[in-house]
Amino acid sequence: MTFIFVIALFTFLVGQNNISISGTVTDAGTRKPLQNATIHLADTSYKTLSQSEGNFSLHVKLYSDQDSDSLIVRFSHIIDVLSWNFNTPAQLRMFALNGDVIFNQNSANTSGSVSTAMFKNAYFIIQIISDKGKYTYKALFINNELFISKLKLSSNPEKLDLDSLYLQKENYYDRTIALDSTSMYDFDKLNIQLLNKQYFELSYFNELIRREAFDMIKSSPPKTNFGEVESIKVIVDSSSGLVYYINSQIYTDHYSFATDMMDYPYSHHKFNSEQYNAGSSRYLYPITLNYFKDLDVYTFEFFSGDGATCSEVEWCYEKILQTSYIKNNLLFYSTNASWDLCKNVPTITPNEIFNNQNYQALNVAKSYGYLRKIDFEKITTESIQKHDIVLTNGVPIDIPVVAGLITTEFQTPLSHVNVLSHNRGTPNMGLRDGFQNPKLDSLLNQLVYLEVSRDSFYIRSATIEEATIFWNSIEPSNPITLEKDTYSRGLIDLEKASINDIKKIGGKAANFAELYKAFNSMNMEAPLPENYFAIPFYYYQSHLEKYGLQTFIAEMINNNDFNSNTEVKKRLLKKLQDSIINSPLDTYLLDLVTTQLLKDKRFSAYRFRSSTNAEDIEGFNGAGLYESFTGKIDDNEKPVDMAIKKVWASLWNYAAFEEREYFKINQQSCAMGILVQRTFGEEDANGVIITINPYNANPAYIINVQYNELNVVSPPPNIINDEVVIYTFSILGVEPYTLEYNSYSNVYPNSTEHVMTKEELFTLAEYVTIIKQHFFINVYKCNCSYSSYGLDIEFKVDSQVSPRKIYIKQVRPY
Repeated sequence: MTFIFVIALFTFLVGQNNISISGTVTDAGTRKPLQNATIHLADTSYKTLSQSEGNFSLHVKLYSDQDSDSLIVRFSHIIDVLSWNFNTPAQLRMFALNGDVIFNQNSANTSGSVSTAMFKNAYFIIQIISDKGKYTYKALFINNELFISKLKLSSNPEKLDLDSLYLQKENYYDRTIALDSTSMYDFDKLNIQLLNKQYFELSYFNELIRREAFDMIKSSPPKTNFGEVESIKVIVDSSSGLVYYINSQIYTDHYSFATDMMDYPYSHHKFNSEQYNAGSSRYLYPITLNYFKDLDVYTFEFFSGDGATCSEVEWCYEKILQTSYIKNNLLFYSTNASWDLCKNVPTITPNEIFNNQNYQALNVAKSYGYLRKIDFEKITTESIQKHDIVLTNGVPIDIPVVAGLITTEFQTPLSHVNVLSHNRGTPNMGLRDGFQNPKLDSLLNQLVYLEVSRDSFYIRSATIEEATIFWNSIEPSNPITLEKDTYSRGLIDLEKASINDIKKIGGKAANFAELYKAFNSMNMEAPLPENYFAIPFYYYQSHLEKYGLQTFIAEMINNNDFNSNTEVKKRLLKKLQDSIINSPLDTYLLDLVTTQLLKDKRFSAYRFRSSTNAEDIEGFNGAGLYESFTGKIDDNEKPVDMAIKKVWASLWNYAAFEEREYFKINQQSCAMGILVQRTFGEEDANGVIITINPYNANPAYIINVQYNELNVVSPPPNIINDEVVIYTFSILGVEPYTLEYNSYSNVYPNSTEHVMTKEELFTLAEYVTIIKQHFFINVYKCNCSYSSYGLDIEFKVDSQVSPRKIYIKQVRPY
């Protein structure tokens, strides 16, 4: 096609042409045609109504309006080449709608040309600069026809509001459709959906045309490791090109939707094996679309075991952009290291989400208590009561029995204070703006009701009547007297002990004995720290009786001032501890222990670990309540006898005493044994595992692991662990487990390595599986399913004996 036309300055539109804009209007939720919707071409008098089948057509006449100006511009468009002539030298530049330069005639000339092959059905901006001024035009190519309109004078091209269609219908949200090259529409084949303001039955949308549509189908996220998140499920269908935004309030998994609404004919197993795999049978892409309130961003993610390639990830990204209102606010959340190579899609990391979150749910629960704001530095000196809900600007290592905990620093899910909260059944949450939060400020020192849920929290003032009813219903009321054997003497060979020996050596040592049995039953070498044994209760009890401390304990516990005055209680407990430590250790016991330590010449330093009958047992976890100490052979700075006595004395730590009081444990029935094992010096890594998945229903282990000996359960401020979800299945069947990272260690921020390799994590998962199966069947019987059976396991990665050997350090009920 060839045509020549002339533009004079202030020309409005050149050419005697018509544009036809036509299509159909349908309901976004029912996909049925809509009649009597108004379609209006913005800033013109052109409008029409949709007909009974939803169809409409607008015929727009374009016209010429010239005047006499001295600058004359002649354009010609011949076979994909746009040429121009000026009556005076001028420079011509062309811009995309976002301001990017796409053509620049560097010097002033009276003529020039450019190929228009790239401009099929596209808008762009033409700017002409001459000694008579600077003039800007908007150009549109449609079906090889060129239309040019004069714009307002502008010194710089800028992003423009485009010509658009405006649609309205009663009881529907208005909608504007931009008629530009980035649109998914052809001008003569428009299929425009409108969103009803209310649906009584709604299964899905094929377009997510505005925020209200997202709100209609959103639900809580399928995994809950982040707070204040809204979520919907999505399936992208490569066979039809359609995107299905699923009503996630109705469909809790992708497979159910695929069978109900997409006529997927096969089993759930086949769906998982084919539609999460990069094979030839795949045509569906199950996705989760999340909105993070704190960041005001949307993310899309695949299941971490999905076999999607980077090109498939990028294609799904483009499909969501084309069919949703989200546009430039969409980021890819990668949960699998293989997707870190996907460079053509904007991404967000777990750490970026974590660092920008304001709310973190740790232990989901509800409670009543007095909201108290306590500076972290004073947490150990303040008088804290069991009916206090403590708001503090840090993460304490432990905290006395309280009704709830709010920290302004985020915690690890396996921190001691969270394990204690889990054991107590009290709410625990992180809130970064907690010390400046107006809602919390308005309720300080008042009796409140606090409810922590996975994606938000609720707090209000409460009455003493409702609080009292609640406290009476949940607090322990029946006294507990623990069984203890103070007659068995001699060091205990843990390879011959069992869980039945809690009454003799305490929970930690008895559980350790079961670790040996778990691996021995599989004919495997137990991955346990070398040269382990236990010191039974007998020697602790003998130490107390020898120095009259048993009598001191009885008198202390019956002292009215001790029971009514916190400061008196702390002072007398400290006096008891000092007496235990300062009284000489029985030389016979010291000789026994030293002889055993010398049996393994590889190690000179040993860890003496608390093991009471009120610790690491069902119904009383006791995480962090007692202390462990290192003793070294022939070392005056860390002598073995002092390590033993310090462990014994830790039975009477104030926090431990108060925890036992809360659970109505008879204090005089408690005793301290000691688990002894070689200590670790500069280990490669250390970590904690729980054997249940607190984030979603899929069976998994949750691992927090950190480099070297950096504290995992109470990390320093601003330090993040590797947190890995190890799903105990693999959809693709290639590997035994599926790894998903919730956060990455930031200790070495420039490193591309994880704290543990994939192979090491798989080995660790095998160890955990052996332990969980043994304890579930043989040790702690619970009225629960295997998947919900929780154990708390500590481990080390150490190279002293062999390179990066994994050791299981301890296990206890979670």
